[in-house]
Amino acid sequence: MHKNVDIIFVRHGESNGNIGIAEEGFHPDDPRLTTKGTEQAMKLAQRFQKGKISAIYASALLRACQTVQPLAETQNKRVIVLRELMEVGTMIPNTSPSLVSEYAPNAYAGIVETAALPVLFPPDSYDQSICEQRAAYCMDRILESCKDGDRIVVCTHGGFIGYLIRYCLGITLPETFNWQIDNCAVFRILLSDQKIPKLCSANDISHLMC
Repeated sequence: MHKNVDIIFVRHGESNGNIGIAEEGFHPDDPRLTTKGTEQAMKLAQRFQKGKISAIYASALLRACQTVQPLAETQNKRVIVLRELMEVGTMIPNTSPSLVSEYAPNAYAGIVETAALPVLFPPDSYDQSICEQRAAYCMDRILESCKDGDRIVVCTHGGFIGYLIRYCLGITLPETFNWQIDNCAVFRILLSDQKIPKLCSANDISHLMC
């Protein structure tokens, strides 16, 4: 563990899937953001525009890549794509690179690299133990790349974000426990090798109110 790592988990913005719209040319498990979701992504970027973000991670699904695209532009960062951040129960592990190129160009290189890698976890699994293993794998990958004082944004999905939070806090909760997770909500956790993890904010959507 690295001292003083600030982890900002974000659920993707509102997608067509969230409002029950299936678009031709988009997989049912891989919808793009709605107009509202795109506006939420812009407000997320505005929220963090005055502070330095060390790295930006996203799942390999389009709505997650789109959500951090404005932030990546503001921070002049390439989005690091981790397919293992995918939603629980999704049927596909990643988006078509051509769609990412069009809607989230800062993630394009990452999605091409991700698409070429072997699938480590079944993309359709609801199994709690597999989701826990997947969360541990993601966080170990992210934290091993961190330096002291880094501030990291991780964009993922409503069904999976709870597993990441539990792993970071070192807690176990029953499978039936439900987090309140709104679109584009922020969960902030401070990690340190000297202190217990600190949950600083949960389901914070204050940036969407302006």
